[in-house]
Amino acid sequence: MARKNRGIARSRKRVAAPRTTAADSPDVLSPAAGVRALRRVLEARSASSRSAPPVDAVAASLLKLEADYERARRATNAATRFQSSANVPARKTPSRQRPAVSSTSPRVVRAILRIAAIAENDVVYDIGCGDGRLVMAAVKQRKVKGVGVDMDQHRIAEAKARAPRSRSSGRLRFVEASVFDVDLRPATVVVLHQLPAGDAALRRRLLDQLKPGARIVSHTVDMGDWLPTYSHAVEGHHIRCWVVPGHRSPMSHVRRHR
Repeated sequence: MARKNRGIARSRKRVAAPRTTAADSPDVLSPAAGVRALRRVLEARSASSRSAPPVDAVAASLLKLEADYERARRATNAATRFQSSANVPARKTPSRQRPAVSSTSPRVVRAILRIAAIAENDVVYDIGCGDGRLVMAAVKQRKVKGVGVDMDQHRIAEAKARAPRSRSSGRLRFVEASVFDVDLRPATVVVLHQLPAGDAALRRRLLDQLKPGARIVSHTVDMGDWLPTYSHAVEGHHIRCWVVPGHRSPMSHVRRHR
């Protein structure tokens, strides 16, 4: 019986698959581990062979390959850590900068010039001018003086680059500022873009600085309970025009155009 059991144990030992670890399997060896294994084989062959120079040359190549792999691995790990830190969203700081918007269409520009009744002796201030197309159209078509004002230095640079092509740069200038920083007293027409609707501070500044009879035009801004003198719809934009009255009580001398 004991002999039979020993025979069964030996047969089980023969058919049992050898246990290997991931480190022993050539299919899962890393490049560095493979290089080290090949180097050991070459060193063993070099010790038992007379052809040492060729073996040393191959070993040197393998050592260089191992060093290159290690540098690449470190660079990959560093890039992964940098990408993980870059994916953290940056904290946004509050700003009074107006949001980026598409440029005013030519049809809306023509409607603003018409509704504001811009004439040759006017001085037009375009607040939030963007690329400057509206104030340049006013200067070119109506022979007026124009000032483009914008808080975005990139839009001001873009407008200045376009200005020489309008052939009216002598009557046109651009200023990087907000409506609360620029001097509006020379203006007879003020065009507003993308400013807070119904802003009491904006309304107070306009009435304090503009002369009676000056026009305020916008297709994006309203003045709260100060109703526009004229209004007109173009391409889905509600273009409004207010006329500064002869005194500082705008509520009694405005009418709404229907």
